[in-house]
Amino acid sequence: MKRITTERGFTLIELMITLVIAMVILGGLLLNFTSQSTQYKYQGKRGDAVQDLEFTLRFIARDIQGALISASSLEASGAGVASIKFDGSATSSSTWLSMNVWDNSASAANDYQAVRCYRYRGGTGTASTQWKLYFNRDNSACSATVGLVGFDPVLGETTGMRVTNFRVFRDGATGDGRASYSGVPPALPPKFVGDVQGNTYNIPAFTVLLEIEIDAANKGAVVDVLGAALPAGSKRRIWRYVQVYPNTVFD
Repeated sequence: MKRITTERGFTLIELMITLVIAMVILGGLLLNFTSQSTQYKYQGKRGDAVQDLEFTLRFIARDIQGALISASSLEASGAGVASIKFDGSATSSSTWLSMNVWDNSASAANDYQAVRCYRYRGGTGTASTQWKLYFNRDNSACSATVGLVGFDPVLGETTGMRVTNFRVFRDGATGDGRASYSGVPPALPPKFVGDVQGNTYNIPAFTVLLEIEIDAANKGAVVDVLGAALPAGSKRRIWRYVQVYPNTVFD
């Protein structure tokens, strides 16, 4: 007695169904891989941007801490030439910040004062100079209109990142508009600093805001630091604050 064995392969329909299922699975895996790759890329961009932002704030805070405190140069009282100067008591963005600091290499050897100047350039000027924060280590002409000769960009020169707001608040001052800004920390109370002669100075704290715009897709806020909604398709905003007291007594 012979056994007849019938061998049967896949039909065309079965093969097509198998291919479709395989394509769906591979498509899902590819989509997941692309999504993860995109997230890693944007997280890296955001991390680098936040690191640059916080480094710049620490840089500014160090200079404010070194701002000279004396009877004739005290921002708190407004007497004489202010050791710390900046613009904008209203809600508009500040465009400059300067402070007199101790510098043994300064030209004025009798008092060793130099000027640290930060100059913010928003949407004005040429495309190559816009949306950056600039720094000059010794520019006594620091003001809202000072040119950029001798200045170097300290933030905003990175591709895909712009500085969109720079603001300085003197803690305790009225009319500075700080209530309009999101997440601004409460004003610190003034502190008393004394010198070796027994003089006591009532020193205010300063709050500095920096906001940047980064090319990081859905990472960051869809509004700016003032709470205004960004237009559709805009890059996201990230902002940080730092609060600091001047603490260098000079007499």
